[in-house]
Amino acid sequence: MPAEITRHYVRIGSRQIHYRRAGSGIPVVLLHESPRSSLSLVPLIESLAEDFLVIAPDTPGYGLSDPIADPHADSAPELQTYAHALLETLDAVGVQRFSLYGTHTGACIAVETALSAPERVARLVLDGCPLFTGEERDDLLEHYLPAFEPRWDGSHLTSLWSRIDDLGRFFPWYSRDPEHRLPGDPLSLAAKQRTVQGFLESGSDYGRAYALAFGHSTETALAELSVRTDIIARPSDLLAEHVERLPASAERVVARRVTEEEWASAVAAALVPDGDSEVPPPVPPLSFESGRRVFIPTFHGSLHARVSGSGEKPWLVFFHDIPGNFATHEEQIAALTADYRVLAIDLPGCADSRSGWLHDSCPNARERLEAALQLIAAALRKLDTDSPVLTGAGAGRVVALRLADRGLGTFADTGDQDAGMLWPADAVEVEQFAAAVRPKKDGAHLWSQWMRFRSHLVDRASGPADGFESLERRVTLQTHSRVAALSKSYGAIELLAALVNIDRIP
Repeated sequence: MPAEITRHYVRIGSRQIHYRRAGSGIPVVLLHESPRSSLSLVPLIESLAEDFLVIAPDTPGYGLSDPIADPHADSAPELQTYAHALLETLDAVGVQRFSLYGTHTGACIAVETALSAPERVARLVLDGCPLFTGEERDDLLEHYLPAFEPRWDGSHLTSLWSRIDDLGRFFPWYSRDPEHRLPGDPLSLAAKQRTVQGFLESGSDYGRAYALAFGHSTETALAELSVRTDIIARPSDLLAEHVERLPASAERVVARRVTEEEWASAVAAALVPDGDSEVPPPVPPLSFESGRRVFIPTFHGSLHARVSGSGEKPWLVFFHDIPGNFATHEEQIAALTADYRVLAIDLPGCADSRSGWLHDSCPNARERLEAALQLIAAALRKLDTDSPVLTGAGAGRVVALRLADRGLGTFADTGDQDAGMLWPADAVEVEQFAAAVRPKKDGAHLWSQWMRFRSHLVDRASGPADGFESLERRVTLQTHSRVAALSKSYGAIELLAALVNIDRIP
């Protein structure tokens, strides 16, 4: 059994940083590539957690971590700013001295961290360390990071899928010729979908840290390191050839190639520090602080939630529609904070309340729904009240009613009796919906999702008369939000099927 990976937030000023944690022992910190998140490091986290305490944060502005500064400010953060933000995060987590791993963009941030605080970095491991020439840097900065803005017709998603397909075949992705063809197999469907998720999470600012890594003078920085450093290159890494570019002036750095089979053990061995290690920090306590997101532990994994409203008001728990997450109901939740302290929970299998366990361990719809309700009940028992108000939208409304029937709170009809974003009539329609939106090799699922959600939102548009451009922009952003939520919520289809097979909205 792999070690359990728990998920947490830490507060840095007004920002929240999300990180994954697993294992015990010597602290090691893992930094991911852009525009991904710590999710991309889960296999490595599981491997290292057998021997280490692993801390894997999402880079600010990626995954679930808030950006460092206003993305529309005149001055963007420098790479050293990301290094400083990492040290602040580790201070808040309670880790002072650690071994540090980084891949691609994460490798550049790791180098700057070791330069900023060499006394805190016991060992440094760079996996896929970018060592671009000046000409390569200029070319990448000019062409590699095209704008990614939601468009009414959804064409930004089809262009993105095409680019990601090219990412697995060529480097750079826009140089589609035999000279730039990558060895090995193209990206798997799962890998493509995870990359899409990274772009959707980071949005139009996906290129901020990316661009800093492309412009980083890594060879100069490596020569200044005083920390013992290993550069590791495996055949599947698109920067594998850069291992041959290590400058002779980098006296504290050793670079070597490893096979795919040797890779995980090579990383683990290189992270072992010399001398004693510090006592690992305790798991942070659960806190329901207003205006903050939180992972609520249950008997199997955790549920992602956000707290809004004054702490002096009574608790109301809001459950979102399926597909979606709490972020797709911002206006409704904001209105409820006038009278309540609102805990908005991502349902099991939705967005960041992932639970493959529902599918793997519950063979039929009734058991699946029962397990989901038990997970939510475990989360509700963490509140400082025995009888919260329960409500929701669409499928979430059914969940609220079910929980109220079990005595876990009092149901309140808050005025949204919408029968679901795409509430199916029966199990056949559930399967039709699932077949249309589940990931496909040609990326057609993104187009299907976009048109289904956009049509529904346009038909529901109401309120004060707006100019068409205003309506177009609002619906475009709402549709994009729905697609982003569904990119992390394919397990929600199992829960939706359970609700349709057993229950109907009253």
